[in-house]
Amino acid sequence: MLQISELKFNYKQNDGKEIRALRGIDFSLTNGESAALVGESGCGKTTLCNIVNLMLKDYDGSVLFDGKELKNIDKTKDYYSKVQYIFQDPKSAVSPYQKFAYFMTAPLINLKGMNKTQALNLVREKLPTIGLLPEILNKRPNEVSLGQLQRLCLLKSLLIGPKLLLCDEITASLDEHSIKDCLTIINEYQKTGMSVLFITHDIELAKSFSNRIIVMFKGTILEDTQGGQALTHPYAQELLNASAALKRSQLNEFSPKSAPSCPITVDSICPYYKRCNNKTADCLNEFPKLFKLSENHRVRCLKFKNAEI
Repeated sequence: MLQISELKFNYKQNDGKEIRALRGIDFSLTNGESAALVGESGCGKTTLCNIVNLMLKDYDGSVLFDGKELKNIDKTKDYYSKVQYIFQDPKSAVSPYQKFAYFMTAPLINLKGMNKTQALNLVREKLPTIGLLPEILNKRPNEVSLGQLQRLCLLKSLLIGPKLLLCDEITASLDEHSIKDCLTIINEYQKTGMSVLFITHDIELAKSFSNRIIVMFKGTILEDTQGGQALTHPYAQELLNASAALKRSQLNEFSPKSAPSCPITVDSICPYYKRCNNKTADCLNEFPKLFKLSENHRVRCLKFKNAEI
């Protein structure tokens, strides 16, 4: 359904220099599959999401949706009836002056061809599934909590019945209860065959949502594992250790080596070289490929070079 091959993207600066945000991304999603894309800020997660959402088109490589290259898509109305994007900040997705009755029904009218009455009835019917009452449709964004607003944004996209849902750090500003509600809603709709690309910096949250974890760093994929395979890349281990320390509220226990994470990149060395505690001289001489450890596990690290199948 979604096939990404050798995807590269650079941001051009005013001084003529370029920031290399994506450096050759390769992965695919099948119908009904979910994948969690994990990495720190600046690793390229949102750039990738914006490309799939048609917000960035000046890329190299190939991005296919249902076999069609995204650069060649001109009928965006049809595309957005199949692909929906949930923003990190729900306030950026809605006008502060707009009542939710219009906000929730407009996509159903414009993308699904419903009339106003049909759209309103469907929204009212589904609101209880996200723990909200129909009365909220008479309110505006400044009259509800951030958690309520994000749940409304999520339901609005899900009611369209997309084939692919893009979730860009949608839980970043939510409390634990709202996070659980949002993930439960997504899981329910996945039963219809919808695919999900779930973007987050929280690796434990990613593991709780999906059994496929894709770890990104400096615009590259360092590990892609699914089906319960353990994460093995040193960077994935760093993320897991940081998450464990945060859970214990003892972040002072976690002190990885300090090094710039971006935008400077060198194609002749391992992208994680400066941060790695297990680097060797070989890491300075070779940009590792994604070694295949099993049918469901690929990792970009030279220590696994001899383990490839």
